[in-house]
Amino acid sequence: MSEFKPNMAKLGGRDVFMYPGGLPFEIISPSEILLSEPVDSAEIPGSEGYFGVMPGHTPLITSLQPGVITLMRGDTVVWQIYVSGGICEVTFDRVTVLAERAFDLPQLDAGEAQADITRLTAELQTTQDEFGADKIRAAIAEAQTRLAAALSQHAPKKDAPKAA
Repeated sequence: MSEFKPNMAKLGGRDVFMYPGGLPFEIISPSEILLSEPVDSAEIPGSEGYFGVMPGHTPLITSLQPGVITLMRGDTVVWQIYVSGGICEVTFDRVTVLAERAFDLPQLDAGEAQADITRLTAELQTTQDEFGADKIRAAIAEAQTRLAAALSQHAPKKDAPKAA
């Protein structure tokens, strides 16, 4: 990991650290630090929906819903990482994501997600326990989000020219 050296700046009337090269952003899974890089902005799947983060953002801690974290440098998407859930802490000068599970978007397997949906749906039909059924429904919803994320990387981009 590189050492970030901040400079102080005024943003919105308050002193904040500004990092040359971007805002330090970390994604940590239970087994490893998956990413520790500076970014200019991020879009994160929070518990109340997606939210954007830039340097100087109001501090917050939120749970994460399953979805794709998009990291930008300028106008360029530099990483897209699927998270199954977790917690995100945003401070004025850093973002830390503690992810339950995280995958680089190209690593997602649509076939595996579809197989999980099929298996879990069958399991839901046979469960008698309401608590167990709720856990299965949550797992189905996560697999559906994972499937949509896996398929989205193969969909034509909005700006892409249409085939003649």
